[in-house]
Amino acid sequence: MRDSMGMYRGKRLHKKEWAYGSLIISEEWAFILPATRDVSVEGNWGYEVDPETVGEFTGIQDLEGEDIYEGDRWQRNNFIGVVEFAFSGWHLLTAWDTQAISYPSFYSNAKTGEVIGNIHDKEEQK
Repeated sequence: MRDSMGMYRGKRLHKKEWAYGSLIISEEWAFILPATRDVSVEGNWGYEVDPETVGEFTGIQDLEGEDIYEGDRWQRNNFIGVVEFAFSGWHLLTAWDTQAISYPSFYSNAKTGEVIGNIHDKEEQK
């Protein structure tokens, strides 16, 4: 089960920064609706985002208290994985797909590691 509380993020098309909130998506476009009513929001209701960058909030925070989203790169010691939703749960998958940590294990271990970036901002990794 996906326990995300309906929170998503996506990379804005025009400013290339992250938008956070509820998601409206089709095959051709995606919009993030912020939780607050901000009159500076494009069209006064949401941000158009790149559908390829949309990731769901896992409902979990890392060691530093940072929210963990689908597509984040997470590290603990020498293990680095990408957070993905697969097989009915949140998993950390390695670049070689040889290791995976299932949701229950990921949930118990998430607070022992940290988000070091995401798959969409490779140049900005920690």
